[in-house]
Amino acid sequence: MLNNIAFNADLIENGVWVQLQQSWFLIASVENNKFKSAIFDHGRNQFTDDEFCTLLAKFILLGWKDVKQPNGSDLAYSDEMAKIALMTNDDVRMLVDHVSTNLKYFCE
Repeated sequence: MLNNIAFNADLIENGVWVQLQQSWFLIASVENNKFKSAIFDHGRNQFTDDEFCTLLAKFILLGWKDVKQPNGSDLAYSDEMAKIALMTNDDVRMLVDHVSTNLKYFCE
């Protein structure tokens, strides 16, 4: 019955583009190998929010387009800016949480 479900390993590892308002976010699956390795290599099963957002910024939220600064200019993507967005913007955090944990985004 579930034999007809195929996941795309490239999308799991390298992400899918998802729109939030006028901005686009490149989000990988929590099933990607780099994220899982980072979690398991950490050696703990509890993370502070700061630690977890660092991991999300490095391995899950991989990029963005059309994210604007308050003055209207484009905000360049970096791991550090992604971490700040994840820690301070509930909409971005909820989007990343939803997409990265929902395998429907990573099906062929």
